[in-house]
Amino acid sequence: MSRHDSIFKGLDLKTSAFAEIGALANPIAPPGSVFIDAFTKYENIRLKGITDINLINKMPEIGCIWDGSSRLEPIMPIKCNCIIASHVIEHIANPIRWLKHLSECLATGGWLSLVIPDKRYCFDHFRPLTSPGNLIDAFNNAYARPTLGQVLDMRIYCHRFNGANSWSRHSQISSRDLAPVFEGEFKQELLKDFKRRHDLGEYIDSHCWCFTAESFVFALEQIKSIDLIDFAKLEVDEFDNDFVVRVYW
Repeated sequence: MSRHDSIFKGLDLKTSAFAEIGALANPIAPPGSVFIDAFTKYENIRLKGITDINLINKMPEIGCIWDGSSRLEPIMPIKCNCIIASHVIEHIANPIRWLKHLSECLATGGWLSLVIPDKRYCFDHFRPLTSPGNLIDAFNNAYARPTLGQVLDMRIYCHRFNGANSWSRHSQISSRDLAPVFEGEFKQELLKDFKRRHDLGEYIDSHCWCFTAESFVFALEQIKSIDLIDFAKLEVDEFDNDFVVRVYW
């Protein structure tokens, strides 16, 4: 099964209703879908310093401005058969709240298609797995942005393979083949600067959470068992360096 087939799971791309979060210049949802982001297209171009006209032309117009901190359903124009978020949930400060908000926007029988990096095959390789308790604490404490620890951990543990941020699970490599991205005095000054910016209240985009397919499913099942979230079932397909989880409500 391809990643595309796993995400859409047989839905008719012409007649089904889709939304996608954080597509930027790589939309997966078909034309006519509702594209959701915390910023408009032109704000993203400015904030990310995008100058390549080919990338800009690939970026869809944003239909809903939403940062995940409040309910999405009141501003969504449709109920969706499928909501797609590719390499997004690991950035979300409060995933339980975020999933709850998204579930309200699904049509009967609909699902979320979450594409999630496998931490074993990306720059998060050396970071510890996120536990159910980590996600529960984020919900109970109403996290609204990455914590200082999350911001710093992403840079402290960041390693690459031959300069790449991710690599194939089939690569014949070991941990010794990975090189740190930041080292020495530069790393110390970088971490100090991130701490200063965080202390001033700046939102610093980071990988807040690290998963494998097995650990993500385990975490959601434990969270469901204490009634913090409700879903009907989970389905998982693993790919080269990420995985797709379909969360049905």
